[in-house]
Amino acid sequence: MKKEQLKRWLNECYSNRSFIRRIGIAQYRIIDVIDTEELQKIKEQFEIAVKSDIHYSALAKVRDSEYMRAVIKRTYVASFFHHRAFSDNVSTYQPSLARWRTVLQSNSMGSGGWWTLSEVVSGFFRNVRIYIRSKIADRMSKENNRKVYVMPSTMWVTNIKSKFQTDVKCRRGSYAPIFFVEKDYHDRYVFMSGPDYFSLSLTQISKIKELKEA
Repeated sequence: MKKEQLKRWLNECYSNRSFIRRIGIAQYRIIDVIDTEELQKIKEQFEIAVKSDIHYSALAKVRDSEYMRAVIKRTYVASFFHHRAFSDNVSTYQPSLARWRTVLQSNSMGSGGWWTLSEVVSGFFRNVRIYIRSKIADRMSKENNRKVYVMPSTMWVTNIKSKFQTDVKCRRGSYAPIFFVEKDYHDRYVFMSGPDYFSLSLTQISKIKELKEA
């Protein structure tokens, strides 16, 4: 997927932008890693997961399809599942859709177990993040390992002293060059900087940058 393709997909529907933001991985990171067709399929799978929730299903029996589509769009926003009301941008949705718990209460559904949908949504996006970060890391491991990367922020990394000896070490984000070495037998993504060898998690790998980008 190229930048122009992602931009076109995002412009097709505002909810696509909300969906990408909810995933929580920078847009430029997913370019050439995942295509728009797969993103659309993931989004459709998410909506199926939401619709399978017992509270959503009950609500769908008493409200029309337009209202339920509005509810789906709100599930892309983390604050929708907050227990209490916070300051929020209500210009893009009905005030009655501010919080999932109040949606249930205002439709005489009660709010017992209201958090189950929140657990479904959080679990789904957590798995999506792991999936995309794995694709980012695997793509990097297959590319030319002579590429130079930098760590733009301080990170706690697993310092590899020998085959069986490791410890946790803080590496400061000094933009010092780091190099990818290998994906080892423990499925660790091993990097080196000077004489040091260390591994980064999938989350950390999604944050490092090529030196030319820094």
